[in-house]
Amino acid sequence: MRTVAMTRNDLDPWVLPEYRPTVGWFVYYLWRDGALIYVGKTTDLDARMRDHRSKGYDRATYSTHASEQDMTRTERAAIDQYKPPLNRRGVVPQVSRRK
Repeated sequence: MRTVAMTRNDLDPWVLPEYRPTVGWFVYYLWRDGALIYVGKTTDLDARMRDHRSKGYDRATYSTHASEQDMTRTERAAIDQYKPPLNRRGVVPQVSRRK
């Protein structure tokens, strides 16, 4: 698992730097003022970051995973451990699939 940090400025205007993978198995973490506010999973990081522009985060981090199962386990563990306020209790978001 590899973890990478990005600031909100890194994500605007939603153009991905060459070094950042956009397709794979990712768990991403959205932060505001140093506090974790949301944890999610996706197979298309760029699309998911665009989807979450309204969440009001100022930093995002993500980890890459070797399988969908590993990605799902990591997301569930992070939600259970940190209880981010924008994750609905007991509901694990679905993976956004690349079209």
